[in-house]
Amino acid sequence: MPDKKPRSKNERVAAGTLLLLSKKAKRKLVDDVDEAVNSANAHLAQDPDRGHVLRVMVAAGALLGARAGVTIARGRREARLAGQNRAFKELSAFGLPFPPQYASGFLERAWEDEVHALTSAQSLAGQWQAMATQAALRAERLERSVPASVTRTKRLMASRAERTAITEISQAYNAEHKAAVEEAAKKYPALRDRKRRWSCMLDACADCASHDGEEVGIDESFSGGDEPGHVHVRGACSAEYV
Repeated sequence: MPDKKPRSKNERVAAGTLLLLSKKAKRKLVDDVDEAVNSANAHLAQDPDRGHVLRVMVAAGALLGARAGVTIARGRREARLAGQNRAFKELSAFGLPFPPQYASGFLERAWEDEVHALTSAQSLAGQWQAMATQAALRAERLERSVPASVTRTKRLMASRAERTAITEISQAYNAEHKAAVEEAAKKYPALRDRKRRWSCMLDACADCASHDGEEVGIDESFSGGDEPGHVHVRGACSAEYV
């Protein structure tokens, strides 16, 4: 990867925003996993029987899915608002007020957060449930502490919570940032003379780094149809309007 040019203030703000929102969502997802583990262990300590273990894990997995769904949906909404706010500031720098009818478009897109949150939460909960169930059954078979085995899954889930948080936050932020400016361009056609510039994180992968500094029209996709935050999981790139 070639030496990166100094980042603009907007790029630094975007990177910082994504980092802070992702960390916040990760902490809450870790708390959600802790709650599922504690709930499971409270019941497993009473009866480590195999059938009971399976029933408890199904219930704890459902609890995690519900809690994580709320966490991810809230995180996506916050990221969407942050992306919207960045668009507001960029338009202001161009000397353009934001069109009041934008609110309706924002609400129409917000339902996507619920769908993404549900899907992502079910995936995360399913991963933990499978991992914890296997650990509990193995402990029961070897006559070891079942609660202790389930508790150890918290450490293993931390990286998965981080991956989920970064992915969901980045995708919502970038999607709303792009949609907001496209919405404004309906009122201000001159905006279509502007460009979108891809901005990578410092630790970007080779695929994302190949896009760094690439410019396209505001309603065009980058080469290969790629979009910041959507190239792979944990993607945290963004775009800047210039």
